[in-house]
Amino acid sequence: MLGVTHLGGFGGGVSSVPDVLGTSQGERTLQTSHTVTLASGIVAGDLMLVAFSISSSATVTFPGTWTVLADNTFAGGTRRFVIAYKHATAPETSISVTTSGLANSSYTTWRVVGHANPATYAPSINAAATGNSASPDASSHTPAGGPSNFLFVNIVAADGSVTLASPPANYNVAGVLQSGGSTTNGMIGRWKAPGAENPAAATISASAQWIAHCASIPGY
Repeated sequence: MLGVTHLGGFGGGVSSVPDVLGTSQGERTLQTSHTVTLASGIVAGDLMLVAFSISSSATVTFPGTWTVLADNTFAGGTRRFVIAYKHATAPETSISVTTSGLANSSYTTWRVVGHANPATYAPSINAAATGNSASPDASSHTPAGGPSNFLFVNIVAADGSVTLASPPANYNVAGVLQSGGSTTNGMIGRWKAPGAENPAAATISASAQWIAHCASIPGY
């Protein structure tokens, strides 16, 4: 199990580039109500991003104040992977994510600052890429829009107890959790001016069925 609880400085001190002030990871076993402990220190105005993976195809429901960026099954429809975000209006420490049936879960969360207000320029994400190999590879992603630089997040879920051997170039590990056949790998990095981002492939410890996304968070 790997984990990094604090990642910062990707913006290089430039206020218009989103920056990550913290991450958190966790797992739950055979539940329908899954407590997700958010990155610490969240205050009003922060952006919360959560990647949530379960060991079944059960429906996943985030609280109503959250916006779902991606909701897909993979591994022959036997696993589900959901990514959601919220612009905090007050301090928050945890949320409850529900599943329509018992499932193991794993998650990675990020606390992001220096981002545009999602009501004006929202985070965006590409279509899911899937495969069966030791090299999960998200497809190219062109941000939906924004006035400034972008922070890119490369997020992978895999079927099985695999670990991340190496992230793509220009990305750092933000969290790797394993939970009963479902693994969530979060990678953060790569801030740059507007334009397409095509992450290189990551490397996991063994061949497995995987799903990969690249998301972007606009600066202001």
